[in-house]
Amino acid sequence: GDPARMAQNYAGVLMAGDQRNDIVIRGNAPSGLLWRLDGLPIPNPNHFGAAGSTGGPVSMLNNNLLARRDFYTGAFPAEFGNAISGVFDLRMRSGNKQNRQTMFQVGFNGFELGTEGPFKKGGQASYLVNYRYSTLGVIDKLGFDIAGGAVPDYQDISFKIDLPTENAGRFQLYGLGGLSEIFYEQQDDNENNYNNAAGFNTRNGSKMATLGLNHTYFFSKNTRIRSQIGFSGHQVHTQIDSINLDTDEMWIYYGEDNQEINSQIKSTLKHRFSQKTYAEAGIRMLAIQADYLDSVAIEKDNYKLLTESNSEQLLLTEGFAQINHFISDEITATGGIHFQYLDLNKSKSFEPRVSLKWEPNPVHTFGLGYGLHSQIQPLLVYFTQSYEDDGSKITTNTNLGMTKSHQFALNYNWMISENFRTKIETYYQYLYDIPVESEASSFSLANYGASFHQDRVDNLVNEGLGKNYGVELTLERYLNDGFYFLLTGTLYQSKYKTLEEPWRNTQFNGNFITNVLTGYELKIGKNLIGIDLRTVYAGGKRFPSIDIEASKQWGYPVYDPVTAYEQRADPYFRTDLRLSFKMSMKKFSQEWAIDFQNLTNHKNIYSQYFDVASGTVKHNYQSSFTPMFLYRINF
Repeated sequence: GDPARMAQNYAGVLMAGDQRNDIVIRGNAPSGLLWRLDGLPIPNPNHFGAAGSTGGPVSMLNNNLLARRDFYTGAFPAEFGNAISGVFDLRMRSGNKQNRQTMFQVGFNGFELGTEGPFKKGGQASYLVNYRYSTLGVIDKLGFDIAGGAVPDYQDISFKIDLPTENAGRFQLYGLGGLSEIFYEQQDDNENNYNNAAGFNTRNGSKMATLGLNHTYFFSKNTRIRSQIGFSGHQVHTQIDSINLDTDEMWIYYGEDNQEINSQIKSTLKHRFSQKTYAEAGIRMLAIQADYLDSVAIEKDNYKLLTESNSEQLLLTEGFAQINHFISDEITATGGIHFQYLDLNKSKSFEPRVSLKWEPNPVHTFGLGYGLHSQIQPLLVYFTQSYEDDGSKITTNTNLGMTKSHQFALNYNWMISENFRTKIETYYQYLYDIPVESEASSFSLANYGASFHQDRVDNLVNEGLGKNYGVELTLERYLNDGFYFLLTGTLYQSKYKTLEEPWRNTQFNGNFITNVLTGYELKIGKNLIGIDLRTVYAGGKRFPSIDIEASKQWGYPVYDPVTAYEQRADPYFRTDLRLSFKMSMKKFSQEWAIDFQNLTNHKNIYSQYFDVASGTVKHNYQSSFTPMFLYRINF
């Protein structure tokens, strides 16, 4: 039910962990991903999505409402900007134009109620709306510890109104929004209490909303313009209370209230010059109001600001132009340029993109692509505070430029039969201008964005480097005669470099990924019995290296910068099994399903921490064996 987790079956895509759906593409940080909904970039579309990240535990996006999912993993076209690793371009479907329908569903993602249909019979205008509320609290009460010691509470709503007109074009109004809240109560130990150490209460929540209006108008059969206006907001709040376990005295140790409010307008013109050539060009302007505030206690009642921004106004301007030309019946070329400019510090980027496709026959296709891509930094990075010796505050990251990446890709696709294909792709990415600390250290934004809280680091400079390269194999059989499978394998390297000399492994350098997804549907009359199986085997997670002796001496974890991310967990292994039954009646249909997640109950490491009491490094583990039930009725 989660588009992000579904994308993790594709070649080159790594799971950051069971607890989060971060999309790690070819070793790039998940913060390098661009989310788009109906053509407009949107904030992090996940419940409990931390500021500066693109993932979270539960998606607000609903697979039941999506019509198209275009997933780009590098060297993507010129129309996409402000992204380094990839693009997830989603289209929400329109409601049923013939009949009114209602759907009720109970499953892992929540209690859902949806309705859709035409505004009037025989008309072309339609509506679609879906509301969902969390059921994880119920599952937690049944004794299955999937919530990590806390019960997540969340709700979200999605809608789309489609209004075609006879002479004024087509109008589409759509929206997505969600609320989430969770409370971790302190425990005497760290077991199953992800990143919440003993002696601390943690309350965290987030809010996200986006509203868009699209208008498409055809001047002729060869020329159309698409104009879009959108508004969105994202807020994250956290409070961590420190508790004296001897006296039960409690005070606020850390707090944050970070929010962004965005207003954007975009227009794209597309024209077909001939059967062989068409071009498009567009411009987008994004106005951002950034309010950031978070602080940490140095000692009781003495707080240090980490990030501060009071209604800072920023303007990001993007433009692109690209042309597609059929050189011959066998060869297609695409070329374009993307431009973006951030007024905060006057940073800008001109980015050429080009691709070539050669299809000597319907069976074999060769592709070659190159692109220069850039991305502004997560906004909280710009407003991170520094302190002078006299205690005064300064902001040292404001003038950071954009991170940039040269990306090359070469692929070959072979349609072995009508329903069976194989694809092999090799790629190389060279990243530069990555923010790193101005003094030699192992910190780099190349490792940023895959956790519930992002580090606030000051005194950054655009002098870091990165390189990702590898080869990917895909074997896919499309659903036919009730059977399908998808097999992907990836071998890759992901390295980064700071002001220090050596190249290091990034946090996401797992070196290999294998995914197997397969299923079979048996049709009995109008009913379907389904069985689906998914297995993942991938390189283990990498962790900052803990210096045990220094940690014993100081009483808190001390990390060794020399061996950063050399420590790693055992390879990740997980198998999920799904059994389903769909029954179709004259006026309604029903579906029952059960998912056996982590069928073998394999213990995969989620994180490691230094246990002060024992003076040893211990681990938290990812999800254990968990059955998940689903029931859906459509009428």
